[in-house]
Amino acid sequence: MKDAETFFAQLTPKIQADLPGWYGSQAKLAGQPTFHPRNWSFIFRYVVQVSEMESSAILVKVRHIEKMELSKAVVNEKMGLEAREEYETLKKLQSVFNTEGNSSLFFTIRPLALYDDLNAVVMEEADLRTLRSFFRSPKMLMEGRARKTFEGYLELAGRWLRIFHDGNGSAGEGFIFDRSVYENACTNLERIKPSLSQKDQSLLDDLLGKLYKTYHSKVVPYRILHEDFNSANIFVTRDGKICSFDPHNQPGPLYIDLAKIITDVETYRIQVITNGLWVPYPRLQTFHAALLRGYFGSESVDHSELSLFRLLILLEKWKEAEIRFESSKGKWKFLYSLAMPQMRRYFLRLIQKLISEKFQDVSL
Repeated sequence: MKDAETFFAQLTPKIQADLPGWYGSQAKLAGQPTFHPRNWSFIFRYVVQVSEMESSAILVKVRHIEKMELSKAVVNEKMGLEAREEYETLKKLQSVFNTEGNSSLFFTIRPLALYDDLNAVVMEEADLRTLRSFFRSPKMLMEGRARKTFEGYLELAGRWLRIFHDGNGSAGEGFIFDRSVYENACTNLERIKPSLSQKDQSLLDDLLGKLYKTYHSKVVPYRILHEDFNSANIFVTRDGKICSFDPHNQPGPLYIDLAKIITDVETYRIQVITNGLWVPYPRLQTFHAALLRGYFGSESVDHSELSLFRLLILLEKWKEAEIRFESSKGKWKFLYSLAMPQMRRYFLRLIQKLISEKFQDVSL
């Protein structure tokens, strides 16, 4: 807490000096700022009295890695580079999505300042809900308005992602399934093999080998990827606008981002523990179609490329679940031991469905 007090002493005068430029001459700070440490960032929140009738709030974000103290984060060179990249990305998102054709459908976080000497990004706070919160609503159990609303948001999310990819332009070309990606997939498969029958082990070993043989030399256009495009990082405003932020901005095949959101929805915790009864598989496919419709419109979809990345991400997620189970302790170990058999069956069923529907043309 002492680190936070020292940081506030440096930060607050900067905020006060910049307030008139952000909100006008009448703006002033109201109350005491608050400190909110998070897993990968430190957040400082200030309430601003813009006028007698209007107030707002601003957030100051300092990134950190695991177990890094605030005093280290504000002088760390890598955190400084990430802060600058985040600030520039926020400005770019605002430029792309605030155009006349996009502003009615999409929302952007307003970047206010970058304080290089503190590795701090200043931005306006927004009233947002995660897309995931809509998915876990009890109303999703029944076919009706909740599912239709979620489907509509997914279509908008697909459109957001397309604008994001197009707005960043081409990132050259590269292999779709290179040796390192293949070896990582094999490592993930080895990690989950104890949970598989000999038949399924052989099937997946053979499938990965055939897919690598088919795709290892295929070169595809690359885009600048979001790489964290999941239902917890896609947001909805009160009036139904879509936004996302914190992209990783790494080059790669565009289908990676699409596969990640598809897999994220179908493997969300409540979906897994209910054995897929929360949202039945046919309805999930309707959700997938909405996302792809939003992204591609009437253009064709390369389902082979999409399916490849869906398979790889499923293996990755299953491996992560096994690691969480093994590293858990106490009551969590007990709870995981009850849930893991169901989780394994669900992941295996998703993989089997993907194989039967999308890889029939791969000779196994």
